Amino acid sequence: MLKKSLSVLASSLLIAGVASATELYNQDGTTFSVGGRLDIGYQTATNKKNDHGLYDGQIHTVNGQGNGSRINFGGTRQINDDLKAFGLAEWGFDPNVSGGAYWNNRLGYAGFEHTTAGKVAFGKLWGVYYDVAGFTDQFIASGGDAHYITKINDFKGDFSGLTRATSALRYDKKLGPVALGLQYQTQENGDGIVSRDYINRKYSFGASVVADVATGVKVGVASNYLAVTDKMNEAMGISRNASMSSNILGVSYTSDMFDFALTGSYTINNNAGTNKSDTIGQEAYIGIKPIAQTLAYVGNNFQTTSYSDDLAGNKKDSTTEQNYVSVGAKYFFSKQATVGAEYKYDLRNKDTIAKSKNGVNGSQVSARIQYYF
Repeated sequence: MLKKSLSVLASSLLIAGVASATELYNQDGTTFSVGGRLDIGYQTATNKKNDHGLYDGQIHTVNGQGNGSRINFGGTRQINDDLKAFGLAEWGFDPNVSGGAYWNNRLGYAGFEHTTAGKVAFGKLWGVYYDVAGFTDQFIASGGDAHYITKINDFKGDFSGLTRATSALRYDKKLGPVALGLQYQTQENGDGIVSRDYINRKYSFGASVVADVATGVKVGVASNYLAVTDKMNEAMGISRNASMSSNILGVSYTSDMFDFALTGSYTINNNAGTNKSDTIGQEAYIGIKPIAQTLAYVGNNFQTTSYSDDLAGNKKDSTTEQNYVSVGAKYFFSKQATVGAEYKYDLRNKDTIAKSKNGVNGSQVSARIQYYF
């Protein structure tokens, strides 16, 4: 029974992207909760070049990481028998920063839920694309690179609406075993982040459908469309609009002893506003619970992109942006405390790495301690 409850807990935390919470107040239809997790880890870095100026792919240094610590505050208010208001705010922080914690906003939204009409929320919230991408985003330290949902792809994530969508309006409705999600992002200017400081978002919209087709089995499909304007061209008196389209489908299976998930995506113009591109991504996850309170897993991220030299459509060679396998294990001391480790091995050869945009071998070792509160 403990093994099953731990499995359900881990899956819900990873897919929802919100840490656990403790209800502190519940009276007269009003609730208030505080939650989060302390996440401390170490991982090796691969940032040393050889005599030829290329990354040689060896593990060189170990860096302390406050990988995913966060705290959230949430509440609900029962307005009548059918209508409830809710809100949540969550911040991430790095406990390793000298002189105080480094804080960043992760989530912040408010909305209403009706028993028959569904649920609507506005703010910074999890996007509908992640309803499906989250199937396989279950690794301890890696994962998510194939579908542009990692931190290093912030332009594709929060700004485009693929992960924690900013300035977003979201509607959810359950239709029996089917969950429908709709999302719209309002206009937003680039904020100086290197990957997007030259563009403004005009809008984005997305949709997801996730169905429970059998005991423990889910299938899902989601799409997201982003429209932007190029600020640099506008400054030169040139009007040019661009767009990014992301599509993903997936399947997941969860049981007491075995978990499996597979997702595949197709993205057009992964850097909207620069050059044309077509990207295919695939992520797989297999988890096994051999004994009580333990989890072992293996997974793969693969992504390949075909770029154009310019918007006229002149093609470059296809470049494999990601291809790695991750092997990890986790031990649950309790529902609140876990420890885990992961080895990520880059499957690309040196020539492929040299031609890739980042030019870095991604092999690394990670260790994590997590305490949920």
